[in-house]
Amino acid sequence: MPEAGLSDMKDTLFSIKREKQARNARGPEIFDAASKAFRNGVAGRLKARDLLAAGVIPAGPAPVTLDSPFLIWAFRNGGPANIHSDTHIEPLNSWARFMSQWKQGGSFLGHDEVDFFFLWQNDTGSDAVVDVESQLMLAGRSSVFADSGLVWSPFWGQGTIGNSRLRIESELTLLEWWNQPPTQPLQQPGQQHEVVDMSADGGWILLGSGNGDSLWLSGSHHGHYDMFLVPAGAVAEFEVSLNMYYSGFKGEGSVDFQTANESLSCPYVQLTVPTLPLGRT
Repeated sequence: MPEAGLSDMKDTLFSIKREKQARNARGPEIFDAASKAFRNGVAGRLKARDLLAAGVIPAGPAPVTLDSPFLIWAFRNGGPANIHSDTHIEPLNSWARFMSQWKQGGSFLGHDEVDFFFLWQNDTGSDAVVDVESQLMLAGRSSVFADSGLVWSPFWGQGTIGNSRLRIESELTLLEWWNQPPTQPLQQPGQQHEVVDMSADGGWILLGSGNGDSLWLSGSHHGHYDMFLVPAGAVAEFEVSLNMYYSGFKGEGSVDFQTANESLSCPYVQLTVPTLPLGRT
């Protein structure tokens, strides 16, 4: 991808991540936009079903394997984050090594993510309906720790004990770049999966050193989206992400994928022709 085009795309992705993060801090004013996006997503999905059932769209492209991301990028609370120690892009062997950590004396609430970005342009000559799948391979460690004893919190007052929570999820995101700003299709359960949810409670021991827990993170996590409608000539972007959500008081949490034998890997995103759906009534 030309450097100028990549720079423009990174600016757009940065804006999307900031908007995603801002949604968590806003209330009813976002409901109208969410409702509109939902209605548009439903309409697009039903259109895809109707076109397939009516035979308007031909059999579609042969299975397409996007074997290399055009970008590997990390974010913290919606902004670019310098948590990578190394990244590597190679067909079917792309990976990132990184260290994500939150540690504060008071309350903390944070979100780190590491994303693999893939692109596909529908050059079949007609609209295409495809199923999308990806794999995210984990080989690393996670940990949480919380201080012991009576501590004071501006939110809870005297008597609050240290606590820490870390929730990790894998996610497949689809972006419709033929719309500006890019939109997402109707969300499906197969896009997001919990990897781990762990926490630590420091306890009441005044002279204690605290409590913690750690886990090895391993195994493959599958993301899937069925019946994605891509107009002729349009560009679709796919993000395969590891999301890390931290919260706590007088504690810390970390996700470590930075040693030589550890990495977060995303070998591909695959597009296949879906099975013809049943007609709707």
